[in-house]
Amino acid sequence: MATSIGRFNLVDALLDLDRDGPSVVLRLQNDGVKKQLVVRDGLLAFAESNVPEEHLARVLLDLGRITRADLRSISTLMRSGKTSDEAVLATGKVDAAGLAEGVREQAITILASLFAWSECESRILSAAAALDRPANLQMPLPELIMAGARRAVESRQLPAARARLEGSVSRSAAARAARLEPLLDPLEAAIYARTSNHIGVAELVAQARNGSARPEEIVARLILLGLITLESAGARPAETPAPESRAPEARLGEQVNEILQRFEVASNYEILSVPAEATTDEIQKAYHELAKAFHPDRFQAPKYSAEFCDRVQRLFTYVNGAYTTLSDPAARAAYDEAQLAEGRVEAARRVRVGADAENTKIAETLFHAGRASMAVRDFEKAGAHLKECVWLRPDAPRYRLYLGVAQSEIPKLRKEAEEHLLKAIEMDRMGIENYLALGKLYLKVKLPRR
Repeated sequence: MATSIGRFNLVDALLDLDRDGPSVVLRLQNDGVKKQLVVRDGLLAFAESNVPEEHLARVLLDLGRITRADLRSISTLMRSGKTSDEAVLATGKVDAAGLAEGVREQAITILASLFAWSECESRILSAAAALDRPANLQMPLPELIMAGARRAVESRQLPAARARLEGSVSRSAAARAARLEPLLDPLEAAIYARTSNHIGVAELVAQARNGSARPEEIVARLILLGLITLESAGARPAETPAPESRAPEARLGEQVNEILQRFEVASNYEILSVPAEATTDEIQKAYHELAKAFHPDRFQAPKYSAEFCDRVQRLFTYVNGAYTTLSDPAARAAYDEAQLAEGRVEAARRVRVGADAENTKIAETLFHAGRASMAVRDFEKAGAHLKECVWLRPDAPRYRLYLGVAQSEIPKLRKEAEEHLLKAIEMDRMGIENYLALGKLYLKVKLPRR
């Protein structure tokens, strides 16, 4: 079916695929340019494009994984019948991990370019049309959307109608907000919190400049994601305002709570929103941006309650602790070693929460993190969080239930999932959800009689 971008919303289309979990090919075409996203069981397997700059080998060249001489070798191998993946591996310059990095970067690059298209033809095809390539990123589509939008803004690949930030913005009423809001980083969440009421772009950027060195880019990301709507100067939103609009302070309080919840189980790198290989300058820059947004001194006005100020103080304690550790080479090396030896969740628990913290509180925090990961279909990450919950509170059937549900989605862990679900039933024989989850597992493995 051919359609225009006006009736075909890329973000909504991908979120629908994430929700329904099909195996399909989303093929898009615009003036001879063809691109496609291959989805398997609701997760991105890979993306392809006929634009030379978006071919896998060119992406790996940009990443510094191969040289221009390797490009010629890869081209020769592909003419002899090898696939692009096989040709890349045959050079000996890229291993399986490097290939996966290239396939992921290629997918983000292609999706970022799609955000710039003002119109296109789209078709949804059977996944059988792309079974000749074994690559499978298993990347959650909401994660792809976020990465693509950030890249599109960074590289200025924006539709003409969205290239100029003029006029005003308002919070979108679209259902996509509930799916994407949990994936916002702290700075994005802070700016999004300020849009609970209709606000001029210039005013929003001016307010946010105290908290971010690049507020215009973050506003552009939120517009591109459809979380906020850009209106021309003088226009008012067409929809009727909600009868009970909340004060910006109330919404900011919710955002602080959400960020605190993420920080409880985040690594120091995740708290500062920097990669593990970040330089000292990048770490310092990230810290300064968070300090401008969340330093407790910014919230001394009477309109902020004592309880809210206490939560901000706790939040900034995490930020300060992460910066203190990562800005000191010796402390960072020790932290990295602990991360590698113990795993991210255990290290975060020991480093920031403390060995003498109450197990119940820690487990509940991890439980919410696990549920959030399940919501974006990251079942491996969810399983890691929920397994920690069971270790901390082996007497809680609810934790075993959700661990079993998460593991049920991972074929190699389904035997372990059965054990946890049976244990949940043994601990809570009146919990009907335990039996339902076990029944669904048996259907997955084609044992309905069980």
